[in-house]
Amino acid sequence: MRSILQIGSHGVEVDVAATAACYARVSQPGPESCGCAHCRNWVAARHLVVSEELRRLLASLGIPDNGEINVAEYTGMRKPHGYIGWYFFVGRVVRGTLGVVANEFKVGDVSLHLSADHFFFAPEFADQEICQLNFCTEVDEFLTPADYQ
Repeated sequence: MRSILQIGSHGVEVDVAATAACYARVSQPGPESCGCAHCRNWVAARHLVVSEELRRLLASLGIPDNGEINVAEYTGMRKPHGYIGWYFFVGRVVRGTLGVVANEFKVGDVSLHLSADHFFFAPEFADQEICQLNFCTEVDEFLTPADYQ
Protein backbone atom coordinates (compact mmCIF):
# COMPACT_ATOMS: atom_id res chain seq x y z
CA MET A 1 0.00 0.00 0.00
CA ARG A 2 1.37 3.37 -0.99
CA SER A 3 1.22 6.52 1.06
CA ILE A 4 2.24 10.11 0.41
CA LEU A 5 5.00 11.68 2.53
CA GLN A 6 6.61 15.10 2.53
CA ILE A 7 10.40 14.68 2.22
CA GLY A 8 12.24 17.99 2.07
CA SER A 9 10.46 20.01 -0.61
CA HIS A 10 9.14 16.88 -2.31
CA GLY A 11 5.98 14.88 -2.03
CA VAL A 12 6.76 11.20 -2.45
CA GLU A 13 4.51 8.23 -2.92
CA VAL A 14 6.14 5.34 -1.08
CA ASP A 15 5.33 1.69 -0.52
CA VAL A 16 6.97 1.09 2.87
CA ALA A 17 6.08 -2.62 2.98
CA ALA A 18 7.47 -3.27 -0.52
CA THR A 19 10.66 -1.36 0.31
CA ALA A 20 11.12 -3.31 3.55
CA ALA A 21 10.50 -6.57 1.67
CA CYS A 22 13.19 -5.68 -0.89
CA TYR A 23 15.68 -4.80 1.85
CA ALA A 24 14.84 -8.06 3.67
CA ARG A 25 16.25 -9.88 0.62
CA VAL A 26 19.56 -7.93 0.73
CA SER A 27 22.08 -10.33 2.25
CA GLN A 28 24.75 -7.65 2.94
CA PRO A 29 24.50 -3.88 2.60
CA GLY A 30 26.68 -2.34 -0.12
CA PRO A 31 29.52 -1.09 2.13
CA GLU A 32 29.77 -4.37 4.04
CA SER A 33 29.85 -6.41 0.84
CA CYS A 34 32.75 -4.32 -0.52
CA GLY A 35 35.15 -4.52 2.41
CA CYS A 36 37.62 -1.89 1.13
CA ALA A 37 39.14 0.45 3.75
CA HIS A 38 36.93 3.36 2.68
CA CYS A 39 33.78 1.28 3.08
CA ARG A 40 35.01 -0.14 6.40
CA ASN A 41 35.58 3.44 7.61
CA TRP A 42 32.00 4.30 6.60
CA VAL A 43 30.65 1.27 8.45
CA ALA A 44 32.61 2.32 11.56
CA ALA A 45 31.24 5.89 11.31
CA ARG A 46 27.66 5.01 10.34
CA HIS A 47 26.28 4.96 13.90
CA LEU A 48 27.40 8.58 14.34
CA VAL A 49 26.24 9.79 10.93
CA VAL A 50 22.81 8.17 10.92
CA SER A 51 21.22 10.33 13.60
CA GLU A 52 17.90 9.57 15.24
CA GLU A 53 16.24 12.09 12.92
CA LEU A 54 17.75 10.40 9.85
CA ARG A 55 16.74 6.97 11.23
CA ARG A 56 13.14 8.18 11.47
CA LEU A 57 13.24 9.45 7.87
CA LEU A 58 14.70 6.17 6.62
CA ALA A 59 12.16 4.14 8.62
CA SER A 60 9.30 6.21 7.18
CA LEU A 61 10.46 4.97 3.76
CA GLY A 62 11.01 1.35 4.83
CA ILE A 63 14.82 1.69 4.70
CA PRO A 64 16.94 0.10 7.46
CA ASP A 65 19.70 2.10 9.20
CA ASN A 66 22.34 0.22 7.20
CA GLY A 67 20.41 0.29 3.93
CA GLU A 68 22.97 2.01 1.71
CA ILE A 69 22.90 0.38 -1.70
CA ASN A 70 26.39 1.77 -2.19
CA VAL A 71 28.76 4.46 -0.90
CA ALA A 72 31.74 6.23 -2.42
CA GLU A 73 34.48 8.11 -0.60
CA TYR A 74 36.22 11.37 -1.52
CA THR A 75 38.56 13.73 0.33
CA GLY A 76 36.47 15.83 2.68
CA MET A 77 36.86 19.58 3.08
CA ARG A 78 36.15 19.79 6.84
CA LYS A 79 36.81 16.18 7.85
CA PRO A 80 39.18 13.59 6.41
CA HIS A 81 36.52 11.55 4.58
CA GLY A 82 33.63 12.69 2.46
CA TYR A 83 31.00 10.16 1.47
CA ILE A 84 28.24 10.07 -1.05
CA GLY A 85 25.77 7.24 -0.95
CA TRP A 86 22.49 5.92 -2.19
CA TYR A 87 19.41 4.40 -0.61
CA PHE A 88 16.52 2.96 -2.65
CA PHE A 89 12.84 2.96 -1.84
CA VAL A 90 9.85 1.70 -3.77
CA GLY A 91 7.89 4.71 -4.92
CA ARG A 92 8.09 7.92 -6.86
CA VAL A 93 8.20 11.66 -6.49
CA VAL A 94 4.77 13.21 -7.03
CA ARG A 95 5.66 16.84 -6.16
CA GLY A 96 8.95 18.69 -6.59
CA THR A 97 11.76 18.81 -9.10
CA LEU A 98 14.29 15.99 -9.10
CA GLY A 99 18.03 16.36 -9.36
CA VAL A 100 18.07 20.08 -8.60
CA VAL A 101 20.63 21.12 -5.99
CA ALA A 102 18.21 23.80 -4.80
CA ASN A 103 15.96 20.94 -3.64
CA GLU A 104 18.66 19.49 -1.43
CA PHE A 105 17.77 19.30 2.25
CA LYS A 106 19.71 18.50 5.39
CA VAL A 107 19.14 16.11 8.24
CA GLY A 108 21.81 16.94 10.79
CA ASP A 109 25.14 16.99 8.94
CA VAL A 110 23.83 14.91 6.05
CA SER A 111 22.75 16.57 2.79
CA LEU A 112 20.06 14.66 0.91
CA HIS A 113 18.22 14.85 -2.39
CA LEU A 114 15.92 12.58 -4.37
CA SER A 115 16.42 11.15 -7.84
CA ALA A 116 14.33 8.98 -10.15
CA ASP A 117 17.56 7.75 -11.75
CA HIS A 118 19.50 5.07 -9.97
CA PHE A 119 23.22 4.61 -10.48
CA PHE A 120 23.41 1.06 -9.19
CA PHE A 121 21.47 -2.11 -9.79
CA ALA A 122 20.17 -4.02 -6.80
CA PRO A 123 18.54 -7.28 -7.88
CA GLU A 124 16.37 -7.22 -4.76
CA PHE A 125 14.61 -4.17 -6.24
CA ALA A 126 14.18 -5.58 -9.76
CA ASP A 127 10.78 -4.95 -11.33
CA GLN A 128 9.99 -2.20 -8.80
CA GLU A 129 9.43 1.50 -9.36
CA ILE A 130 12.46 2.88 -7.50
CA CYS A 131 13.27 6.29 -6.17
CA GLN A 132 16.79 6.99 -4.98
CA LEU A 133 17.62 8.96 -1.84
CA ASN A 134 21.13 10.35 -2.30
CA PHE A 135 23.26 11.55 0.60
CA CYS A 136 26.50 13.43 1.11
CA THR A 137 28.37 13.91 4.39
CA GLU A 138 31.83 14.04 5.91
CA VAL A 139 33.23 11.84 8.68
CA ASP A 140 36.35 11.49 10.76
CA GLU A 141 39.01 8.81 10.45
CA PHE A 142 38.00 5.62 12.24
CA LEU A 143 40.66 3.28 10.86
CA THR A 144 44.42 3.40 11.31
CA PRO A 145 46.65 4.48 8.39
CA ALA A 146 47.84 0.86 8.14
CA ASP A 147 44.26 -0.18 7.30
CA TYR A 148 44.58 1.75 4.02
CA GLN A 149 47.71 -0.10 2.84
